[in-house]
Amino acid sequence: MAEQTVPEELLSKASVFDVKTPVYKIMPIIDERGTAVITKGDEFYGIVDFRAMYRSKQSASIKRNATVERYAVRTPKITASTPLDDVISYFYKSQSTAMPYVSRGLVRGVLDRYTLLKMLLSVGYMRGINVQDVMTSPVLAIEADANISQARAAMARNRLNRLVVLDNDKFVGLITNHDIVMRYTKPQERLPEMKTKVYTPTNVPIKSVMESNPATIDYTAGIEECVRNFIERRISSLIVTKKSKPIGVVTISDVLAGLMSRRRIEGNRIILSGFNAKSYDYEDEIREMVREFMDKMEKLQMLKVSYVTLKIKDLKNNRYEVKMRVAFERQGAIAMDHTSFLLDRTVAELLDKAKREVLKMKDKESASRYTTKFAEE
Repeated sequence: MAEQTVPEELLSKASVFDVKTPVYKIMPIIDERGTAVITKGDEFYGIVDFRAMYRSKQSASIKRNATVERYAVRTPKITASTPLDDVISYFYKSQSTAMPYVSRGLVRGVLDRYTLLKMLLSVGYMRGINVQDVMTSPVLAIEADANISQARAAMARNRLNRLVVLDNDKFVGLITNHDIVMRYTKPQERLPEMKTKVYTPTNVPIKSVMESNPATIDYTAGIEECVRNFIERRISSLIVTKKSKPIGVVTISDVLAGLMSRRRIEGNRIILSGFNAKSYDYEDEIREMVREFMDKMEKLQMLKVSYVTLKIKDLKNNRYEVKMRVAFERQGAIAMDHTSFLLDRTVAELLDKAKREVLKMKDKESASRYTTKFAEE
């Protein structure tokens, strides 16, 4: 099973565009198919998917006449000989919704993440793993009478993409950063056809735009059930509940990270990604720092660590953002990030931050180990 590969029959048709294509020409393709493949000359250059466009809407204007080169994201290429374990790793590390399948130098199609999940179900990759093994907990909550500005501020402050919505302590909905950006971005950030919409973030209550009755799953369910929900509903996350109370969130990325750890794709429980030419020299040092952190958790805190993932982002000028996820065998997972100067210092400070969070977790009663936190006003 370790050498299972992706059959070409599972691919979707690739919509291929040159890097100089105006972005407005690919927008209908993104809406219809979710992904466009970008080439430069005869070579694969990258992909543009709805996530790339969404990130652009968050940070800057989408200029209709700009070329797609500006929005293309580099991803690995899948071939007939790429092991399925490597495909899982590629999707997790790139955070892409689809990847190109290349044969004899030409793009033959794309593999989207939902097709990958279907394949993983069919070959039994997910047996024996429960939602509580891979979920991130706790989940951040906000009251239903808060407004959109407050929700966005809470997400930005906590570096999250979603908040559960409570009304008098009752779970009533979900609001995501994606929904807010797509519906209520500022006029100058919108495409021309969206500029007629009213934007009043301080006057729009969350309950008027939230997703009511969002998809949920019990923390004891197997991730096979979780993945079936992802596929059937075409969603990327589920709110995890315990006795109808939200206690965490599970995403496609969480599932892929769990599978990587279970199958030990990299030969150990440490999964590092995001290194570039400037930071590759730090990889061994950082891996050793993480290994030391895991040893302390297991020897001093008596907590069995399933895996640790680190995603590194170079912010330029010697500033780095590092996102970390620590999964325990019995205590679920914690996720956090840290930004600072110099990569080794940033990782060291993040690991210290994680140690403090673990100590807090151990100090709590087991009954309240997974709790819902409220976003600060």
